[in-house]
Amino acid sequence: MNSYASLQARWGREKDLKAWWDSKTENEQVEWYRKQQQLSRGQKRKYEVHVRDTTEDVAKDGQQEVDIFETWEEFQCWGMMAGKSEAALQQEFQELVEDPNVDCVWARGQWCVPKFKGVKRYRGTEHLEATATVRVANIETTADA
Repeated sequence: MNSYASLQARWGREKDLKAWWDSKTENEQVEWYRKQQQLSRGQKRKYEVHVRDTTEDVAKDGQQEVDIFETWEEFQCWGMMAGKSEAALQQEFQELVEDPNVDCVWARGQWCVPKFKGVKRYRGTEHLEATATVRVANIETTADA
């Protein structure tokens, strides 16, 4: 007889439950199952839901560096305007793409190389709101109900 039949039936409907069960060690699974089997007939779980809302204003002040990523066409255009030859530009672009220390990006089927555009400064206040929900199970007997 499979002791976990009802639990396995719920796994098919609730995938998160299966992941929760699999995260437990074998001893934790046995302990959980034994605790559930200790309930007598007529006992049921009563769930209480606690909701907590929080609101917070946080001052923000800082800066961040800004890079854009240029395609070969943009790299070539700006390089040609600077007086570089196409062969030298091709070599430079290839070296940038192959350098593991350069953060190149593959986007829309082509390589893009980073170009520093400056620093972005920000100041102000950020308004944060959050809601936390906790479900607590209590065991009640028919005498409590």
